[in-house]
Parts: sequence; C-alpha cells; structure tokens
Amino acid sequence: MYPTVNRTLVLIKPKKPFIDWAKYVDNENELSDELIEETFSEYSAYLMKDVDDEDELEKIIRKQYSKIFENELAGWSQDESEWPQKRSYEVFKEWFEIISSLTIFDTDTTLLVRDLDLL
Repeated sequence: MYPTVNRTLVLIKPKKPFIDWAKYVDNENELSDELIEETFSEYSAYLMKDVDDEDELEKIIRKQYSKIFENELAGWSQDESEWPQKRSYEVFKEWFEIISSLTIFDTDTTLLVRDLDLL
C-alpha cells in the first residue's frame, strides 16, 4: 500500500470567464481554438492543509482563494493593471472549477522538495 501525505489536493480548472480574459491579455498570440482547448484542459494543483471533510476544506479555500486567483492570473499576465478589479470568492468560483481530494497517496519514495525562494 502507498502511504498518505498530510495534505488535501485542490485542482483548479479555468472556466470560460478566465479563458476569455486570458485570450484578451494574450491578444498578440491570438490563441487558436486548438491551443485554447489544449492549454485550458489542464488543471493547477494546490496542496492544502489536511482536512477531514469538505466543509472544513471550503473554509480553507475561502481563506486562500485570493492568492490562488492571483497566482492563476499571474500565469498569464504579470501586469496587475490587466487583472480584473473584481476578484471576490464568488467571481473566483465563476472563473474556476474546484475539484478536491481529501486523501493523497504518495507513490514516490524520494523526498518532497519545496522551492523556498517563492515563499
């Protein structure tokens, strides 16, 4: 059996409002439909505090959504003036699908390494 890790996994998948915004700020490249589908079919994965249930996880996501939102925006534009002014939790949920897993199995035996330069 694989060991579990003391984290919860949250996957963030862009929805249409985010995709439309990304196309707007990346207008120089004029993303093709094929590239859009390929690019936005991927998820961003966030490891969060280990929780016991979805209600507890919802509280943690509510506390961290702003940083996650900004991280996703920064992946497309470093110019914060291009970011949407309205970035409430409700807007976050409109822009992203949130998928979670409360149990994470570690299939690798190497140590998990963190990039502390970004903290």
